[in-house]
Amino acid sequence: MKKGEIALVTIHPDYAFGSSASHHANSTVYYVIEMVSFVKEKESWEMSTQEKVEAAGKKKEEGNALFKAGKYERASNRYEKLLFCEIDIKKALEIDPNNRDVKLEYKILKQKVKEYNKKDAQFYGNMFAKMKQIKTTNAAAKQEAVPMTIDSKA
Repeated sequence: MKKGEIALVTIHPDYAFGSSASHHANSTVYYVIEMVSFVKEKESWEMSTQEKVEAAGKKKEEGNALFKAGKYERASNRYEKLLFCEIDIKKALEIDPNNRDVKLEYKILKQKVKEYNKKDAQFYGNMFAKMKQIKTTNAAAKQEAVPMTIDSKA
């Protein structure tokens, strides 16, 4: 589509509502959409190293969000895309191992990756600690529960 173009999208009931939907959801869905704007991402070779690092971070965040939502295939695609930032720099080093600028950019990239990994470790560490706390609280609540007895003679 081009900017300003309008399209009619037709969605079959199985795709609109899922195959397990009730018999009431047996209608075809129609959407009229307009392309309001479109920004094409730069290709990796068009980006500066800083832009590559930022793009890699964005892809990682998108991948994490998709993974948490259970959309594993889409998450995997995002994770694969963030690898191209590092691959480009490594190829540049293979071509010209003495290039000071590329060496510096690779050092910066490694530092950024280290920072992201540290943040991830903290995030997941906190998440697992909270999950453990919830399990402990739930286990304690179950132990405190006393079955009720009924005296039929009363």
